[in-house]
Amino acid sequence: MSETLSFASPWWLWTRLLWQRVARLSRRAPRRLRLRESLPLGEHRFVAILECERLRWLIGGTPSSLVVLAPLSSDPGDLPQSSEAAAFTAAQREEIKLEELQSRKRPEAEEGEERKREAQ
Repeated sequence: MSETLSFASPWWLWTRLLWQRVARLSRRAPRRLRLRESLPLGEHRFVAILECERLRWLIGGTPSSLVVLAPLSSDPGDLPQSSEAAAFTAAQREEIKLEELQSRKRPEAEEGEERKREAQ
């Protein structure tokens, strides 16, 4: 006696549902945000290379903060910094210098105010 497969059999329905699920998963859009590389630095700190589309950034993280350290070139083989990355790094250095100067001026200003109070 030969058995024929009916399109209403449970095996056929299960196979069809499985195939539809696989086909749906394979059509999923590729992810745009990728973690390319990560390096732990101990004490819950890390540096990583993050990529979105063709842009890449060097980021640093701690449990309480996440900081963009520098933009990187889109070509991984391109070792020298791009002009944008150099400008970004220079701007960060200037900002750090400005913060250092402001932090030095604060104690001097407070000392000057104390001297004025003592003189009165």
